Amino acid sequence: MVEYALILALIALAALATLAPMARQVVGMWDHADAEVSDASAR
Repeated sequence: MVEYALILALIALAALATLAPMARQVVGMWDHADAEVSDASAR
């Protein structure tokens, strides 16, 4: 049972390490889209 918990913890850490940079890119994309819409509506 302990082995399964360790494997699950390793998988969770790998998922977090992979998703964190992707989340920053997605937030940056939405920030850029927000700025574009704001600029377009200000004209």
